[in-house]
Parts: sequence; C-alpha cells; structure tokens
Amino acid sequence: MSSVCEDLEAIQQQMLANVIAKMRKEAKGKKEKPIALLAEGTRINDAPKDESEAKVFDDGLEVVSRSKSFVCADFNFRDVDRVRTFYNIAKRTNRKFVINLKNAPFLKYFHQFPELDIPNYDDPDVILCKTKLYTGTFADSDYRGFAQYVNLPNTKTTVEIGQEQEKYLCAMGFYNFPQFIDMKIKSGTYIHSASEPWSEEQTYSVERRDNWVDHFGMTNEQIHCSGHASRADLFEIVKEIDGKMLYPIHSGSPEEYNGVVNNITYAEYGKKYEL
Repeated sequence: MSSVCEDLEAIQQQMLANVIAKMRKEAKGKKEKPIALLAEGTRINDAPKDESEAKVFDDGLEVVSRSKSFVCADFNFRDVDRVRTFYNIAKRTNRKFVINLKNAPFLKYFHQFPELDIPNYDDPDVILCKTKLYTGTFADSDYRGFAQYVNLPNTKTTVEIGQEQEKYLCAMGFYNFPQFIDMKIKSGTYIHSASEPWSEEQTYSVERRDNWVDHFGMTNEQIHCSGHASRADLFEIVKEIDGKMLYPIHSGSPEEYNGVVNNITYAEYGKKYEL
C-alpha cells in the first residue's frame, strides 16, 4: 500500500514540477507584465497539513479494504484526480467502479486526453447505474439524452447492484440516498471526499446526510484534500508573476498578502477600479 502511495506521490510531484518548470521557462505570467493580478486566499490562514491526492488514495484504500459490504464515495465527479483515485481504489480492492448514468459523458470526454489517465464509460471495471426516475421504473424513456448508455453490457439497475453490493464501489452522494432504498442497503461505508461545511446551510445538509448514513447502518469516513492552493504556494505564485497591482479575492484575510508584494488593493464590493 505504501509503495503505491509513494508512486502516486512521485507522479503528482513530478507533474507539479513540470508545470512550475514550464511556467518559469516560458515566464508567461511575468512575461505578460500584468497590470492586475487576482489572487485567491481560501486557505491562506490554514496551518500546513499532510494532505495530497496520494494520501486520499492511501487512506481510501485502507478503508475500502476493510469493508466487506457496500461502499460509496461522495465527491465532485468533475474532479478528475478524485475520479482516478477512487477508480484505482476500486480496482485494487477487486470491486467494480459504479457511476451514475448521467456521469458517463464525463468519462467519455475525459478519456480523450491520455495524460488524464481516466477510464472510458465502457471500461470493463466501470458499471453504469440506472436509477428510477420519472415513471418510478427503469423505463428507457426516462433516460432521454442518455440513450446510448442505457442498454450497454456494463449498465445495471440499482436493484441489480444491490443484489451483489459488496462487489462495488459506488461514486454516489447525498442526492443518491433514495436509490439506496432500491439497493436494500443495510450496512456499509460512506466516504465523504469533499470539503467540510463552511456555512449554516451546509451544516444543515450534513445533519441530513448523517441521518441517511445512520438509517442505512453505514459508517461515516471523511477522506479529502483541498483543491485550493496552500499559503506557501500562493505566495510563491504571486511573487513569481509580480503583477503591477495585486487584488486579493475569495479570502477572509486578504491582509495576509502584506509584505509579499508592494502594491496591493483590497477590492470593495460594488466599487469600480480603473486599471
């Protein structure tokens, strides 16, 4: 397990190194001499953490390997790194990777780019899940817009998946809980692989989510790493590009950029700025 994690970490670090090297070689941001640089700061006050996509894989693999029953992973399917991570976890644990029918086009699109290393929708280790929709059945007419995926050899209904639920890792989340009724889930593992709630409304959603998880007798696991840049990375990027004026955005502490660069404007909502 550790060797796989180390391999993924090495690949991720090499990819990052290649991006930075290319940026420095082309000096694109700096070369353009931008008059304004917008820099986010979501995690600018966060303490350094031991987090990476490789660690998500390592922790996820450990959790799924322990499970002898149903497993679902709740994450943003447009996050290609997370898709790849849980697909590989499924393969390593001899499970099929189950995705919602509506996400099949994402795999079809991602698969066009070899560097992403994402399986296609007809991959032998991928299962397309048909859920009950408008008619409350599995009628083909309910899947308008997804007709090409409805009757493929690797398409299964929620009922079929539920009959052998221990054989699958399902990429499903909050809005799929009603489908678990058709699967007859009575135990298993729910992996939340997204950010923790940061608003009052999201806190209520977590309470509802946890009620569903308890209802189906599942254990609750939080396995995630942020997609936002760290404080150190933000400072390095801002200094490297060296725009004429820095405008911090999406941050509760924009003043943290003080001293990193000389010219900073703290934008006010609704105010117009001449560049």
